[in-house]
Amino acid sequence: CTCTGLDYTDGGSYLVDGSSNDDFSFTSVFRSCGQPDTVEPILLDPEGVGYLCTEINMGAEGQQQYSSCQISYSDMYSGTWMIIIQADNVNFQVVREFKLTVQAVEKTTVTAT
Repeated sequence: CTCTGLDYTDGGSYLVDGSSNDDFSFTSVFRSCGQPDTVEPILLDPEGVGYLCTEINMGAEGQQQYSSCQISYSDMYSGTWMIIIQADNVNFQVVREFKLTVQAVEKTTVTAT
């Protein structure tokens, strides 16, 4: 069984908009997991505090699985974060560790004259 992160990959570095009130979310694809199982991922902040994320389906072969977590981008801070995906009914666990830089994204308006 494999799980690939489409937006946040293990070892990656990312810039996120700290002014956004949207919940942190990520997308995964599972392959060759055999028996269907659902998992509730956990997002860990740099201090080890966990945030539950919405359930995803390991049995959806090759289909994108979207999960959102109980923390908004505006409540996040820069550092090393982890997504932990661990199945209950099959022997499977994956941990994605990645670095986030959280800051407000500057917006520029250009007016043609």
